[in-house]
Parts: sequence; structure tokens; C-alpha cells
Amino acid sequence: MKPNTWVWSGKVVWGLVALAVGIFTLAGISPHLKDWERGTIGVRLDVDALGQVILDPLPGREAEAAGVRAGDVLLSVNGSSAPATADEAFEWLVGPAGEDVTVTIRAADGGEKTLTLTRSKVYLAGLQAGGLSLSALALIYLALDLLAVVFFLALSARCLLRGEFSPMSALTAFLVLFLPFSLNLSGSAYLGAEALGLYWLYALVRTGGLLSIALFLFLFPSGTFIPGWGRWAAGAVCLWTLVFYIDQVWLISIPSYIVDWVWVLIFVLGLFAQGLRYRSLETEPGRRSAQKKVMLAGAVVLAAYILIWLPAHLLPPAFFNSAGGIWFTLVGQVIWLGVSMVLGLQLAMSKR
Repeated sequence: MKPNTWVWSGKVVWGLVALAVGIFTLAGISPHLKDWERGTIGVRLDVDALGQVILDPLPGREAEAAGVRAGDVLLSVNGSSAPATADEAFEWLVGPAGEDVTVTIRAADGGEKTLTLTRSKVYLAGLQAGGLSLSALALIYLALDLLAVVFFLALSARCLLRGEFSPMSALTAFLVLFLPFSLNLSGSAYLGAEALGLYWLYALVRTGGLLSIALFLFLFPSGTFIPGWGRWAAGAVCLWTLVFYIDQVWLISIPSYIVDWVWVLIFVLGLFAQGLRYRSLETEPGRRSAQKKVMLAGAVVLAAYILIWLPAHLLPPAFFNSAGGIWFTLVGQVIWLGVSMVLGLQLAMSKR
């Protein structure tokens, strides 16, 4: 395939991805605002080997106060038999804050009981302590989502319509700008895809983005697997990506912390491969300069992700319902998008 063919093929793919992200985000505006009005009963859900939905009440929340215990089985919600997946069961249990939901559960001793619980917004007290209202927080997150997608679409249009530009710099910019969407940090895009019944496509787009970023790190800029173990690492990444997509669409329930750590490890290995290539094999000044940009962009984005989102797996869930946790999450989102935008803009405007 000729270089111009590669460039135009890349532009078509980029344009389709940008279009999908834009459509998903616009479709998700209304669901996004409604989602902030939903309340829960304070329970985690899982599915056991028998296909039963298992309950794990959060300390101090409605479910625990009503007598739900870890390991109880969910039998029905509002008189209807419980669905077979944790995600579906969760959707049945959530609803407008202040409304009641009736559940029937079976305890470990085999006894069944029916409970009526009132849905609540656990972080309302934290919002008040932090000087925010629910509507203000919802609008802030929606504004961040829209800002990210508008910036992504504008820069995409700039690169796609630009006469002379560096394909490699543009590709790097695309991957950096698309990373927040690939990591599912845009609530509006996610909810929009679900509202349109196209979650499988949303999952495919973000999975493809993560795979592209990983392979790009292993192959840039020469298109060969250097060091030699890179080909085996890339093969393992492709296999993991398939598992990841299956988990996203058919819910095989891989814990989220394992998913995050695997992708972090993959990107670290990719940056390590870039460092080895830069030190030992690349001598052409132009390529060395391009590699510097790639390694810098990758390292900064990865560091921002680790420093901002890793605490979500280390700190207790109650922290994120407090005033400090709410502000921590909000500031983290702003920093993450800001880093992506600045790096993406610098790379997209690069001439080499």
C-alpha cells in the first residue's frame, strides 16, 4: 500500500471514529443529566457460578440498615424475577432519589424476606459540605465531556483537512486525544451509546483505540518489532484486547482494577520498548525527534492517569462520597483532559 493510501485510509478511520464519538456524546446529554438524579440503595452486585445475583451491602447504607448481608441472593425487584446479570440488576435497583424499591432476597440460611428500601444519593451531604449542588456538579461534568469532544472534533477536522502535516505527529495527537474516550472517562459518550442501543460499537471503538495505542508504542517509528520480544508482547496485547472486548460486551466480570493495571502494564512496556529503540537503533535526527515527542506524550499521559485514577482503587469508596473525594475526582478530570488537550494540540500542529 502506497504512503498516500495509508494517509487517506488513516484519515477515513479517524473521521469515522470522530463522527461516532460526536454522535454518542450528543445522544448522551439527556441521559447524562438524568443519571445524576438517580438514587441507589447502597449495595454492590455480583453473579456467582450458579448465575445468581449476589448482594454485598455498603457500610452505613440503606441495604445494610434494612438487614441485607453479604452473600444474600437477590430473587426479585418490585415483584419481577431478578435478571441474570449484575448490570441489569443494578439498573432495576436504581431510580429517582427518594422513591422506594421492593426487593426479595434469600439469606445464607435459606430464609427469604421482602424489604422496601428508599433510594438515596449518598454523596448529597458531601456535595453540601463541598459547596456544590447536584445540578451544578452534573452540569460541570457535562461541560467537561462536551469540551473534550468539541476539542477532539475541531482538532480532528484541522488535521484531516490540513494540506501539509506530519502523519506521525497527527497519529500521535489522535491517540492522545482519543485516550480519554478509550478509557471510558466520558460519561456522556457511554450513556449515549447505551441510549442508541450501540454499546457494542462504543466498546469496539474504545477497544480499538486502546489496541492502536499499544501497537503504536511497540512499532513506532520504524514499523518493526524492536526489541525482539516486542512481537510476543504485541501478540499478547491482541489476545488481551479480545478478552477485554468480550468482557465489555458480554460481561465476563473481570474486576476493574485488574483491567486498569493490565493496560497500565501494556503502556509501560510500550514506552520501555520506545526507550530501547531510541537509545540503540535510531540515528536519524528527524526520527529521534519524533520518538522524543512520542515518549514524552506517552509518559506524561500515563503518569497523569496513574496519579489521578489509581487512588480510586486504593482509597475506600466512602472517601469519594465526601467533599474531599468529590473535589478530588472533579479536579482529576480537569487535569486529565487538560493534559490530553495540550499535548494533542502541540502534536497536531507539529510539522514533522
